[in-house]
Amino acid sequence: MRRSSMNLKCLQKPASEWSEKHLRSLHVTRRDGTPLEDFDFARYMPEDGDHGMIAPSQCKDRLATELKVGTRDSGHHLARNDGCVVLRGRDGIEAVPIISFEAKKRDLGNRVHYPEHSQEPYRADIFGQEVALLYGQACACSVDGTGDVVTGHTGWLITMHGTRLRLLQGDFSRAYLCGVRSKTLARTQLLVVKRSDEFNVKYPDRRVEALKAVMGLLRFIKLGTYRNAYLERLGAR
Repeated sequence: MRRSSMNLKCLQKPASEWSEKHLRSLHVTRRDGTPLEDFDFARYMPEDGDHGMIAPSQCKDRLATELKVGTRDSGHHLARNDGCVVLRGRDGIEAVPIISFEAKKRDLGNRVHYPEHSQEPYRADIFGQEVALLYGQACACSVDGTGDVVTGHTGWLITMHGTRLRLLQGDFSRAYLCGVRSKTLARTQLLVVKRSDEFNVKYPDRRVEALKAVMGLLRFIKLGTYRNAYLERLGAR
């Protein structure tokens, strides 16, 4: 491609309107059904009989966050999530999420109901919105005070469609983020998004699997090797 999607006016739309055209322009490769053991947080997932978990001591009433998609000059394009996990820095709680939540009805208003025990078929509009939320995280977490890209970013998204939960991980290299902002995005620069299978939390066994995955991700953020310039700037704890 000759120009990145952030430079094409026809592609500068709110995240809820992202489509297959955006995914092609951003060189997005999806890996559906990625086993949980292939996610960065896999070894932090609790084992059966693990009693070392504690309940959160506090929560926020207003969880939704709006993120600018693209450069500082295109801030009127927003990706709005349905909640998030944020960090506490030196100056208090930050507004930028490192884990976003997205929730929708399973039929998405199109009156198409999928079989109870099947995975949802792929839809570019759903995946486009997921990528937009991950990209919004990367835009916020990879830049310095002047808006320049200084680091890559790994971000996560937890989606709920009806009673079905899925985890996603997007790995944005610094070179990729710089390329998206430039006039050209090299074909070798790819964004790989890992998507787990859906966990139907209506059923106890799948509910346990989903909870273990989410707890493993939270443990990884708190105790693991997740470090980047954004955390260092915050003095996150």
